Amino acid sequence: MYKVIIVEDENIIRKGLVYSVPWTDLNCTVVGEASNGVEGVELISEKNPEIVILDINMPVMDGLEMLEKTYEHYNYSAIILSGYSDFEYAQRAIHYGVKGYLLKPLQMDELIDAIELAKKECDHRLIWLTKQLEKDEMRNASILKHIHENVENELVNKMLNYLKTNYNKKNSDAGFGGLF
Repeated sequence: MYKVIIVEDENIIRKGLVYSVPWTDLNCTVVGEASNGVEGVELISEKNPEIVILDINMPVMDGLEMLEKTYEHYNYSAIILSGYSDFEYAQRAIHYGVKGYLLKPLQMDELIDAIELAKKECDHRLIWLTKQLEKDEMRNASILKHIHENVENELVNKMLNYLKTNYNKKNSDAGFGGLF
């Protein structure tokens, strides 16, 4: 299931999104709600959602500022809800890669289309990250193999064998069990 956070200062709209969207049918679950950008930033860092639905005009910190603070640090797809059709807002939203810029009053079919687009982006991002990890593992393994083949010192060979066997384990799990 895709984790969704809703950041909207108008309580009736926020609750309407939580309870009227067929989240289960969309393979999504709402894991948090916030009423301003500051709460939104905290919730994003705590819940690490795949999708964030947010308003632009909110007290304390607006939605675009919230995007600016979280865009480079968390991997989520954003959908903006706004009462403003101002081109400047839309242009800034595009800069942060939003998957939808929906005007209030909200049309359910537009929201569902934006959610589906956000889910596809999440899937593509996951595939890309998985491939990057596989490439890194292959690169590390080939480097270790290459180094190992060219070293004749017994201690260095023991260390390299240990690294080759344990390089993908957490440091606290690996230990140095009998290496020295």
